[in-house]
Amino acid sequence: MVVIRTISARIGRTTSLGIAGNIRRLYPKWLYGIIAALTFANVCNIGADLGAIAETGRLLIPSVSSWVLLALFAIVCAGGQIFMQHRRYVIILKWLTLSLFAYFAVLCIVQVDWTQLLLGLIWPRFSLDRGFWLMVAAILGTTISPYLFFWQAAQEVEDTETEPIRKPLVQRPAQGASELPDLLHSLFSP
Repeated sequence: MVVIRTISARIGRTTSLGIAGNIRRLYPKWLYGIIAALTFANVCNIGADLGAIAETGRLLIPSVSSWVLLALFAIVCAGGQIFMQHRRYVIILKWLTLSLFAYFAVLCIVQVDWTQLLLGLIWPRFSLDRGFWLMVAAILGTTISPYLFFWQAAQEVEDTETEPIRKPLVQRPAQGASELPDLLHSLFSP
């Protein structure tokens, strides 16, 4: 995932076009059907993410309907993208990634059979059970979300456009020496 996000960032920084813009520019029109399918998959993935956020919100506020929370979170996310300055919105999103430490906190609080955990990491058990495969799809779907790669490339384009001295690397290759090594750092720093 890190490698693909880095490549996505480099595509955006180098060409000053997002992934969709580069596909439109470089590939034939018959590929647009595949892009439409990818768009549908991305919309479903974002919907699943918003649904998960709403269900998590219900754990904190059980008296509020999941649908109300889903609409609220969708409005907040879309409103942030539409009405906030790009730079400020990106900073907020990066700081929100600190909430991922909650996974570690849960591990510290719940009773875990560490022997079974380590054994499961070394020798995982597979099952034909529907719940097992839903979990696998959820883990892979949230880890390797195509919209994240499109977003990463688009973020680099936005960053280039907000700073007048930054130009696409195809126009100013000399900026590449200082820019490309910093891309990996910028992916994970707040």
